[in-house]
Amino acid sequence: MFVVLIPLTVVSIGLFMWWIETYTDSPLAVFWRATSSASHSTRGFSVRIPLFCLGGLIVCTSVLAELSGVPQWTYKSLRLFGYFLFAVAAAYFLPLPVPHCIDANWQWHKRRGLIDENGNIIPTGSAIAETSILQIENTAMTLTATCTPPSRWHSLATSAIQKPTRETLLLALTGPDDPNARFSSTITLTVSPINTIPQIGDLTEALRTTIPGWITLEEIPSPRPPGAIMCTGIYIDEGTSFTSIQFQWATPTTPAPLRFTATLTTTTHLFPACASDIFTVINTLKITQ
Repeated sequence: MFVVLIPLTVVSIGLFMWWIETYTDSPLAVFWRATSSASHSTRGFSVRIPLFCLGGLIVCTSVLAELSGVPQWTYKSLRLFGYFLFAVAAAYFLPLPVPHCIDANWQWHKRRGLIDENGNIIPTGSAIAETSILQIENTAMTLTATCTPPSRWHSLATSAIQKPTRETLLLALTGPDDPNARFSSTITLTVSPINTIPQIGDLTEALRTTIPGWITLEEIPSPRPPGAIMCTGIYIDEGTSFTSIQFQWATPTTPAPLRFTATLTTTTHLFPACASDIFTVINTLKITQ
């Protein structure tokens, strides 16, 4: 009997790990997803794991039932049902449709509001936003911002982000999340009718004014976009450390020049994994009038 308890324990743990990885964003689930092989991201894997584990659980239970002296038809029926689950799991090595209710990838996107009205995952692709800003001369200007989001990043409705004072939110992306802080990384692009060219020190002063406890790590010129300033710094909010990279540059447009600001905000814990993403956005960013 004790020999049966070993596989029973293994399949029970496997079923538990599948459940928290599919339906939660707990630290254990995030760790498990990070250390799992690439096959865990395939849709068929979301079905094979629970079916194999559930089938193993039922077969082990049938063995215990047999050893306990229950009627033969009872434990044999259980065992046959377990074998049936094994067969269904094996069939999912083929490209069969996976129900959304057990699709780990679909559930992950659902928790982040990345499912469209038809129940499909919103694909990663070009993020486009249009907005009109009112100039001093009471002239409306329409701008279109386009970029190619990095992997793991999706377009976010600009209405979901609070707009800074005197700035118009043109583009917003949401990316990797930190379950410990319950915070999703963001990249935003704002525009304001300021016709002065940014100088070294401007970003530090502005960020210290708007973010309590802001500490600048560096503020340097950036070759992209041309004439830009880049500022990197950290701050603490409700016990969580955040790191941010901000680019600012001016562009000659009519009827008045504009200043653009692109900002990556993420937890310091996730910063090493997200730092390069803002550069991908900057390098693929196109703004048309």
